[in-house]
Amino acid sequence: MSCLSNDNADRPDPRDFLPRLIGMTALAWQRKLNHVFESAGANIVLEQWVILVNLQHHNDIVQGNLADMLMRDKSFMTRIVDDLEDRGLVKRRRDPEDRRRWRIHLTARGSRFVDKLVGLVVQTSREAEQELSEQELQTTRHVLRHMFANLTGHSIDRCWAKLESKEAASDD
Repeated sequence: MSCLSNDNADRPDPRDFLPRLIGMTALAWQRKLNHVFESAGANIVLEQWVILVNLQHHNDIVQGNLADMLMRDKSFMTRIVDDLEDRGLVKRRRDPEDRRRWRIHLTARGSRFVDKLVGLVVQTSREAEQELSEQELQTTRHVLRHMFANLTGHSIDRCWAKLESKEAASDD
């Protein structure tokens, strides 16, 4: 079903316009998790959390590759990583293969920090997903992955595979 209103076939109904719904949902997630983090006494925001949790899966990664994977510009990533490094949650070092690049990795302190907060993130996810069936959640994931592919020309899984191959190549 289209989000275009019957009155004007060229004008989307803003209440059902998917980019708005997706954006508003993402913003609601961000605000909720930021509030949860603040309530727990964790001095962190969602953007920082996303970097830390991704470093748990792809540790010692080229900073630019992480920025590409998260679809963030390099200057934004630099500011966030600077703050995380100042707090001792990540460590940055020059890439021995290419001194122009920085590699970042999660410190032991950063890993403990993520482990401490992951339960709050899971609990918040469960609250958001309450009253949704597993089939509805699977369909939502499928639809969002399909829309991502339509917009970018490739699957989100290909983004991860490309990152992993870039990292493997930079480790050789």
